[in-house]
Amino acid sequence: MPKVASSVRIKVQQMEPGTLFGYERFTRLDGNEVTIAKALSRLSKEGAIKRVAKGKYLKPRKSVFGESRPNEAQILKMLTEKNGKKTGYLTGTALFNQMGLTTQMPRVLVIATKKPLPLRKIEGYSFKFVKSEAPITESNIPFLQLLDAFRSARSIPGTGPDEVVTQLIQKVRVLSPGERNRLAELAVFYPPSTRALVGATLEKHFQDSTNAKSLFKTLNPLSTYKIGISDALLPNKAKWRIK
Repeated sequence: MPKVASSVRIKVQQMEPGTLFGYERFTRLDGNEVTIAKALSRLSKEGAIKRVAKGKYLKPRKSVFGESRPNEAQILKMLTEKNGKKTGYLTGTALFNQMGLTTQMPRVLVIATKKPLPLRKIEGYSFKFVKSEAPITESNIPFLQLLDAFRSARSIPGTGPDEVVTQLIQKVRVLSPGERNRLAELAVFYPPSTRALVGATLEKHFQDSTNAKSLFKTLNPLSTYKIGISDALLPNKAKWRIK
């Protein structure tokens, strides 16, 4: 057996069952990607591993009940990272469930990426990809997820806009002034209705006039935004043309 193929086989044997991996796991071997791909393909045909996506494999975990599928977190990590860098992040109802904004869980998980991709089904999970206009980086993702929730305040299942925004206010409250600045900077990549809601929230609940003014300037003075927020929660909503 060629040296590279033998080394690939040994590394796979040393992996824990249930491990998801790609070509990058073998970058230190003395072989190119084509050679490594052939070795993995051979192991897949033998049943030692399973190909779950292009360039991605699973070492199955077997039990008396058959093979166990990998957990959701493993697949999300595989789909949102490349060469150790974040290329996407979880959003949509599954994220809002994690944030405590809804009790519902979707059948299809949504991932925000730099470019839209087709729906994918992997090991019983379904993934939908949506394009993010904002730059996706490890440090930006917590802010983007907050902004995604602001954007969806009217449509999060099982929760009204007032309840959503009330909970988001509490999440913004733990941010430092510098982090609130970053939130406002990234809000510029979102639709006007999101910028209006974030700006009105920062102005009313955090007395953050600087970021509020910056966001207000980005809005069309003739536009209105139907979100369904009450006067009690945002008494300044008329100024921001929020309905």
